[in-house]
Amino acid sequence: MLKEEVKKIEIRENDNVPFWDMGVLMFCKADGLFYEISFGDGTDNEPVGDCDDYAYLQTFGFNGCEFEERDGGNFWFHRKDYTGYINDEKFIRDCLEFMDCPDVENCIYLKRA
Repeated sequence: MLKEEVKKIEIRENDNVPFWDMGVLMFCKADGLFYEISFGDGTDNEPVGDCDDYAYLQTFGFNGCEFEERDGGNFWFHRKDYTGYINDEKFIRDCLEFMDCPDVENCIYLKRA
């Protein structure tokens, strides 16, 4: 199912630059959390190991009135391992797994962030 959801992520004409500062919002029914995945904006200049870029990841819950941030941090990676676009299924999958999403395969794409 994740493969089909990632196909819904629209890449617009001005998104032709890899590692554009953008993201996506996914939802996991298993834990009721929202997962935001965004490419890093360059403000973190302390790479982990020999990684050359990072994604900023956040999880949010909804308490009935507002969103509450639950967790967040950076996912450092090697650019060569991904396409550089936000609709890269492997990238989305790796980020969700890094955030300990309990049901990566059945996450739902909500919107571009």
